[in-house]
Amino acid sequence: MGKHMIMDGKDMRTLLERTTFTGDLTVDVRSLIEFFDVNTDARQDASSIKAILGEELAVACMMRYFQSKGQRAELLTERLAPSRRLPCTTGGRKGFQLDGWFVVEKDRVRDCYQTEIKSWSFHGIGGRDQRLLIEGEENSKTLAQKRYIFSRYYDARSQSLIHSGTKKVLLQMRQPQAPKKMPQYPTESPKPLLCLWAPVCRADSDRSEIFFRVPIASFEPLKKENGAICAPGGFTEVNVFSVSNYLRAALNTSASSGGPQTISLPLPRIAERIRLLSAIFS
Repeated sequence: MGKHMIMDGKDMRTLLERTTFTGDLTVDVRSLIEFFDVNTDARQDASSIKAILGEELAVACMMRYFQSKGQRAELLTERLAPSRRLPCTTGGRKGFQLDGWFVVEKDRVRDCYQTEIKSWSFHGIGGRDQRLLIEGEENSKTLAQKRYIFSRYYDARSQSLIHSGTKKVLLQMRQPQAPKKMPQYPTESPKPLLCLWAPVCRADSDRSEIFFRVPIASFEPLKKENGAICAPGGFTEVNVFSVSNYLRAALNTSASSGGPQTISLPLPRIAERIRLLSAIFS
């Protein structure tokens, strides 16, 4: 392919090329990684663009990943409002809330993940040292940097999550009922899933992974500013999905095979936002 433009927030089409507005969008993988992990000039526009992308991009990447493993995956939605996610809360209006219930099925076994999505990138405060260039084959330098980035999220020594915004994934959420459209397979107890944009690696791993788990030590109840106290779910580990690792792996696979450096993702809400913007601006 020719030179890739780096998105500066003024031209969204270098990030997402509109194909149809039925929901599937063709994503330029390199440009997307450049925006989140590399482009310092995009800092002032990062929050606004991530607000447009929302968590839908992360969910679509998780769906594609598990589908590539021969599994069925989806984010549970309301029966009467398919575009609205099924609530994932501790119960009541004052408790904590996660981004949704992500379900993966294979061989009549269903895993139900209570999921928190964080699209944090190096553009944020204190993230300048987390800027990570797009590598070819992973090497010791990039692997060390991914370990360092993950240490900003997870303390391997104390086996605990660091940020208050991620710790809530370990709380006991009110379990949903599987929609009637889904086969009534036995469902394991909910598992916590932390979906990060960040390119990360476990401290004890010799390679970065797209989907992995790390142990969690005892976890105390969390208290909200409004006084609500929420109980932990008793989890002994947390699952982690890295969107950046997934896209970097896809990019390396395309480069080695000579294939296109784009992927098609189901992004109906993002497609609608682009349609609305396109109707306003020529």
